[in-house]
Amino acid sequence: MSKRPEIIFPIAIDPDALLGFRDPAHKPTHLAAGEFIRAHGILSFGPGDERALLDAIGELVGRPQQLWSAAVEYLKKSRRANARRPTSLADFLAVQAMLNDSASLVRLAVVASADDEAARTETCRTNITERTTLPDIDESTAIVESGSIGTFPVGTPRRDIAECFLKPLAARSRLVRVMDPQMLEGYLKNPKSPSAHVEWLLGVLGASLPAGASISLVGTLQGTWPLENRSRDQGLVETFVRDALKSRTDPLTVKVKLVQTMRQPLKNRYLWFDCTDPFDVLHNLAPLGADPLREEFRVERQRPVNFQETKRIAEDYESADQRGMVAISVVFP
Repeated sequence: MSKRPEIIFPIAIDPDALLGFRDPAHKPTHLAAGEFIRAHGILSFGPGDERALLDAIGELVGRPQQLWSAAVEYLKKSRRANARRPTSLADFLAVQAMLNDSASLVRLAVVASADDEAARTETCRTNITERTTLPDIDESTAIVESGSIGTFPVGTPRRDIAECFLKPLAARSRLVRVMDPQMLEGYLKNPKSPSAHVEWLLGVLGASLPAGASISLVGTLQGTWPLENRSRDQGLVETFVRDALKSRTDPLTVKVKLVQTMRQPLKNRYLWFDCTDPFDVLHNLAPLGADPLREEFRVERQRPVNFQETKRIAEDYESADQRGMVAISVVFP
């Protein structure tokens, strides 16, 4: 049975795959491949593989060397350079790569040459390791499938969103931010009408995040929200969070901050996993309240130029201290 494609997955890089493209004219090839691996890769290493890759990067010159050094460092900081195998890449490709479920160890191998007969694997089967070369990485099945994750049409089971998108990112994150200007708005107006989309999202994150992780829910309150409701609403929100995460047994901290007025209004919706770049939620999170989906749900990676601005807005809201707000912190278990 084929494994569902995931937004991030194990990638192994043969050092010769880089060293075969040393000419200055190959700079665009390195740039494109590095961006794909930064977006979708979890570096997979066997004995000696990491040292060999770093040595190969050291043999490159100029911009390609800088690019690959930065990419590996980014993946290390993002906890996406720690997939381990018991065998070296050469031994893995010679024997294990053709076996069923080899993709759980290496979904995509970037090799010096993918022309040999052994490399012609059934690339549509996502449980078998796929091989590609540096210039062809954008055409690999693994990258194409992973890059298509983000649009979930009407009728999609929510488990597909969880398995392909949410769980792989949550499993390697220490902090997840969910930002929505209407966060829990309907619930606070009518506690008998719970926010099913937020409840489900919290449940998936709670089942996937490692011990010691944190979730930050950020939103706004309507201008007509009465200050005298603060104590009541904080109690309601705490109850909501505890119910949504009642199955969580490992340590987890959930912080909720809903504020009335800020210098920069929160206009858009974001999902931020600290193991990768932020995602814009196009339209809203509400479709996650139905299973299967009754409305399309879409996310899209933010452009790098917007990263810091989104982070600044999130931190401004999280650090806000005003009378007109709902703020709670819940520690599990």
